Amino acid sequence: TCGLAPSAYHCEPSSFSSAIHARNNKWICSPNTTWLGPNNGITNFDNIGLAMLTVFQCVSLEGWTDVMYWVSCEQQRSSALIVQWRFLQRLNRRCRRGCRRMVKSQMFYWLVIVLVFLNTLVLTSEHYGQEPWYWASLSQLITSLLSSLRSIISLLLLLFLFIVIFALLGMQVFGGRFNYDPMRPKPRANFDTFTQSLLTVFQILTGEDWNTVMYNGIESYGGIGSLGMLVSIYFIVLFICGNYILLNVFLAIAVDNLAEADQVMNAKPGEEDEMEVEGEYEEGEYEHGETDEDGLDLEGDGEDGDDEVGGDGEEVNDEVVVGARPRRAQSYRNTILNYFDYFFTTIFTVEITLKVIVYGLVLHKGSFCRNAFNLLDILVVAVSLISFVLKSDAISVVKILRVLRVLRPLRAINRAKGLKHVVQCVIVAVKTIGNIMLVTFMLQFMFAIIGVQLFKGTFFSCNDPSRMTEMECRGEFITFEDGDPTKPVSMKRDNVMDAMISLFVVSTFEGWPDLLYVAINSNEEDRGPVYNARQPVAIFFIAFIVVIAFFMMNIFVGFVIVTFQNEGEREYENCELDKNQRKCIEFALKAKPHRRYIPRNRFQYRVWWFVTSQFFEYAIFIIIMLNTTTLALKHYPPDPQMDHILDILNLIFTGVFAFEALFKIIALNPKNYFGDRWNSFDFVIVLGSFIDIIYGKIGGTGTNIISINFFRLFRVMRLVKLLSRGEGIRTLLWTFMKSFQALPYVALLIVLLFFIYAVIGMQVFGKVALDDDTQIHRNNNFHTFPAAVLVLFRSATGEAWQEIMLACSDREDVKCDPASDDYKKDPNAGCGQF
Repeated sequence: TCGLAPSAYHCEPSSFSSAIHARNNKWICSPNTTWLGPNNGITNFDNIGLAMLTVFQCVSLEGWTDVMYWVSCEQQRSSALIVQWRFLQRLNRRCRRGCRRMVKSQMFYWLVIVLVFLNTLVLTSEHYGQEPWYWASLSQLITSLLSSLRSIISLLLLLFLFIVIFALLGMQVFGGRFNYDPMRPKPRANFDTFTQSLLTVFQILTGEDWNTVMYNGIESYGGIGSLGMLVSIYFIVLFICGNYILLNVFLAIAVDNLAEADQVMNAKPGEEDEMEVEGEYEEGEYEHGETDEDGLDLEGDGEDGDDEVGGDGEEVNDEVVVGARPRRAQSYRNTILNYFDYFFTTIFTVEITLKVIVYGLVLHKGSFCRNAFNLLDILVVAVSLISFVLKSDAISVVKILRVLRVLRPLRAINRAKGLKHVVQCVIVAVKTIGNIMLVTFMLQFMFAIIGVQLFKGTFFSCNDPSRMTEMECRGEFITFEDGDPTKPVSMKRDNVMDAMISLFVVSTFEGWPDLLYVAINSNEEDRGPVYNARQPVAIFFIAFIVVIAFFMMNIFVGFVIVTFQNEGEREYENCELDKNQRKCIEFALKAKPHRRYIPRNRFQYRVWWFVTSQFFEYAIFIIIMLNTTTLALKHYPPDPQMDHILDILNLIFTGVFAFEALFKIIALNPKNYFGDRWNSFDFVIVLGSFIDIIYGKIGGTGTNIISINFFRLFRVMRLVKLLSRGEGIRTLLWTFMKSFQALPYVALLIVLLFFIYAVIGMQVFGKVALDDDTQIHRNNNFHTFPAAVLVLFRSATGEAWQEIMLACSDREDVKCDPASDDYKKDPNAGCGQF
């Protein structure tokens, strides 16, 4: 990973053939250039300590994309050019003109007057003793939130003490040490004062850029070449105890209070909403399952066969959607894919027509259009047919319809019962979280209003820090090559709409420290920033994060968890057994007795007694730990003598594990030995270890056939043998596997959503130009389907998702790719979307 830096290439033009090529094979590293690697050599896999620190950073979902891009550059993988597409911009302009005419019209004026009058009537309709109606659930939610305040206040007190302790410790360890580099300004996240130390610890607690603060702490003590690596323990302990433990207590409190409130609500009589939902399920499960008057089974083999053919067609059709390239709409590849699109649309149209003939349209019970998933099928096919009729790409409606074709994979939901049940649970969860969304929106709206009052017109800055006003910043008779010299912050608060978006970004913990310090430096309206001019405004951000991000977002997640639990228990609501009793009976029915083989042969019995003894188990455990230690001794740069010793130890350990497998085969017989999955796994590891040794001696580096590093994975897999040692670890692993078995349909739904959004991203943002100064660059773009999925996965982890959004938004600096059709029509046109 000592090749390329993320923002600037530490290389210079040259012609050395042995140097590393960087950008378009034009930049290569100079032989006399010394670069320790990313983050001054802290981020790498050169030894076990730094590798574990890098992996822990990736596990925390902070800065993992930078590590991935560095590894990608190190492997010299080719990167594709990003494509662009200006979609819906003309429609947006027309809509803006239409909205302007509508707002200025006389009809709109009288409409506002009527709405004000109706609002007055609604306010005057409130009276004593009125019926609660729908708001009973909202009242119950408010009651649940108020009842949890006592636990929340206690937790906040504990959290405050935790932050104070680590802030004081940080002041003692890092106070005044972050100005280690005179060539760079001191980082804003430091431990020089108690107030700043509190803010820094709170930032690490939220997980935003905690790794950057850790890098600064390591560098302040001399970097990786000294004892500075030991200070990483402070940040790791703070992150684990604060982010993984304390903050998750908010979720535990939310789930507990919501579950209690749900039990109280279910105990009340007259609750008919749940029965209505259940009725919808029963109708969904019914779905054409009746027998008609002639005695024909409408759920027979004919429908199954039709669904099977339809499912195969959908799979191929999905590949057609993925293979489309939006950059050149008239390319030969897209033309071929359009023919396939016609073919599959025809098949789906015939399918729906036949089903309507067999089941009827809508009039009688069990007809085709009385099922929501069938209506989805009709919508998808209708969208495709309309887009074929309207051929012109200049019509914005056609572009919208072609984007909606991505909904075709949703037709698979109706053919997988497990996936269908998960989707139904999601729909019920969406219905039930309306109240919590309303409360969260009201709180965020309140904070947005306060934010506008505090920060409107104060987030502007000049590229010359000495100029405080726009008049001073703008010179006369000067053409600014980089555009306007005065620039606002991308996340500003000049109106409530901008403030709502900014606060939503803050609630996701992404980029909020940057916005915090901009607010702290903010001055009066229309004036430039002053360092630490308004430090008390940090209370606003902390209060918002605690109320919205810590509490309300966890309430939101807890509501979804409780809803899924209730839906899982709904099918047993008429059962007299409780959940624990049902689990006990289910375990008794599915449990299989563990049979222990005892050989009768005297010699075989002695071997069996030896391999099953405690001494043998402890000896193998110690050998595994020693093998783990030797694997951790690998480092960069390598020491030939040390590598030779490690190779000899690897031969010894491989021989020991081979004798272990041989003794167990003799003791248990091959049938009983390979009947145990752990024994089979051990045998595969031993076999792979021998292949590793032989291939290493014969194949050299293995670059011609297969990399030798692949076979070295068997050395690392020996660590998995530890999972088979100890009853507690095996029980935990068994629980994990059982939990994992319940996730396939949920994972399938997530994959389906990723597929849909990836194709939409290709169609909408596929023509945005590559720019290394933004988050749409060679490693992160919507040019191809795999790249789009990777962008979505990055956004789902929250890694700088707001910067991706800004890089794709409708702004002047978001240009079209030179190879796109829109660029050829208008080189100055933008491809960003609103």
